[in-house]
Amino acid sequence: MKLWIAAAPLLLLALWAGVRALGGRLSRRSANLAVALVLLFYALTTASLGVFWVARMDLPVFDWHYLFGYGLLLVLVVHVGLQLASVTAHLRRASPSWLLTRDGRRFRWPLRALATILVLAVLLTPALGWLLGKWMPAARVRLPGRPSQATAGPSSEGAPEIWIERGGTRTSVPDYLWSESRHSRAGVLRRPAVTPPRPASVRGVPGATALTLPQPHSRAPRLESDADGGARIAVGPGTRGASLATLSALLHHAYGVTRRSSDALSLRAAASAGALYPTDVFVLVRGAGELAKGVHYYDPEAHALLSVGGPDAVERALTALPGRSPVANAELVVVLGATFDRTIFKYDTRSYRYVALDAGHVAENLMAAGEALGLPCLLEPRFDDATLAHSVGLVRDGEGALLAAGCGVDRPPRSPTQPPKHGPVELPELADDVELTRLSHALTSWRLARPDPATPPPDAGLTLASGPTRAHADPLGLIRQRRSHRTFDQASTAREDLDAALEAASRALGALGAPSLVDVFVSVRAVDGLAPGSYHFARELALLRAEPAIATRLQSAGLEQEVLGRAAFVVALTLADTAGQVDGPRDFRHALLQAGMASQALYLEATARGLGACGVGAFFDDEVGELLRPGPTRPRALHLVAIGKK
Repeated sequence: MKLWIAAAPLLLLALWAGVRALGGRLSRRSANLAVALVLLFYALTTASLGVFWVARMDLPVFDWHYLFGYGLLLVLVVHVGLQLASVTAHLRRASPSWLLTRDGRRFRWPLRALATILVLAVLLTPALGWLLGKWMPAARVRLPGRPSQATAGPSSEGAPEIWIERGGTRTSVPDYLWSESRHSRAGVLRRPAVTPPRPASVRGVPGATALTLPQPHSRAPRLESDADGGARIAVGPGTRGASLATLSALLHHAYGVTRRSSDALSLRAAASAGALYPTDVFVLVRGAGELAKGVHYYDPEAHALLSVGGPDAVERALTALPGRSPVANAELVVVLGATFDRTIFKYDTRSYRYVALDAGHVAENLMAAGEALGLPCLLEPRFDDATLAHSVGLVRDGEGALLAAGCGVDRPPRSPTQPPKHGPVELPELADDVELTRLSHALTSWRLARPDPATPPPDAGLTLASGPTRAHADPLGLIRQRRSHRTFDQASTAREDLDAALEAASRALGALGAPSLVDVFVSVRAVDGLAPGSYHFARELALLRAEPAIATRLQSAGLEQEVLGRAAFVVALTLADTAGQVDGPRDFRHALLQAGMASQALYLEATARGLGACGVGAFFDDEVGELLRPGPTRPRALHLVAIGKK
């Protein structure tokens, strides 16, 4: 429908010209006038849509903008064609004699050949791009020992070895997915694709029983101390699960609606790319509390739980967790899933990055709110994807589970972990045939093999390496106050603000339990005591190069977003070189989750210090990497967080 609407003026122009030509009444003057009017219409429409997109940032992948833009280019070609004779005559009169033939009537043949080549290049660019795409060798998903089969063989220990092959060149899955989802200036002229309508930001569950949750706590309730001096939430007599009031506060501060804007836009507790909110939150209750045993979907708009599965669904879901994961023993398990099309409709190939980053934002909130409410949460990123997704009602094509968390469990001591067994993994044979977000989820999915009953299962659960972002006086209040600020005062910030932000990000990177798959870089514009330039942060801040104009250059690499140029400093979360060496292809998903958690931790730390923060996911990846650390080992940026004074 969008294509027909955008092409309607062109079709009307062609119909008008055809009717006039059949009647012998089509003159150059009338054609000029008609084409000029249509050209003016397309120019004004394209410009207006561009301004609207900048103001609202909610047009789906520039659909209307680029469709009318293509119409504008087409009418412009027709218009120039009609004016070609007069334009050529004018150029001949204004050109020096050495460019013309002896009689002065024509340009010399090299100039005519060059002009012809340029015109053909402009006109044939879309066709050439299509042909190059057809001629390029297909990207194939490869598994060892099965050169033409897209499914893994017998179960094996550890992550399955999978790579992408194109034209005889092998690429690891994390490298391939990062490269395919990157932006570049040349990539702006990408393959046009009309996206589907925007899906609803809340799942529809027809016929589900709804339970409206009580008004959430505005502050953490009174905690009781156990024998070891640890804080525990007060629960009803004879129960072990969290109270409904506590669950209400936990879900609200993890993902609930914390404010509504003047234009009725619902603002959530967790940051989301484009405010699209692809994350779906499910609560698995094992009983022994105020809520019946079963699987419940959290509707953040209504602040209610919808029953989507019974006790059997809970048991199936728990079997998706590996080995002796402590999360399987929690009375309350939270599953973070995603509906991919909520993000794809706008961000296309970049979408899986944003989907997983958004889940990381929710996970960090869950950790911080759980700690404040005396219901500490333990994350489990390793699980059987198909089983867990099916158990909570996520469909295979277009939805998926990203993370599980057990709330109200004791944190086990840090200990060595053993990867779970892997069974057959169903994958497409040709990577090019699958939409990139769905492909990304498929390539990073696991199917866990059932352990031998005679062999004790390994302790395969990931243990918590460190706690969530450091506790503030009112963590729940910080979550409610958190907002994205895109306008900064250009004053400098204190060095301690930068140090606290980096400490918060580091703690969040460790909360997933896996080795960190994210490296941290900083672009400094105005921090007291630090020279402008790029820095690498491991345990200490190390200057990579001084660059007075780094903020201006980063803004250029960030699609000219002023928030990057005006921020006092920008934290760049990048894909570590070790990605692919820990959990194989799964590392790409884990890295995005870690980056999302670090991003949300930076938001909360900035809010606590009275600063503004804004996550930025759209940028020219290679340019950002070259700016942070030039050379062949330049960082592969996943997410940027700009921080400065409001």
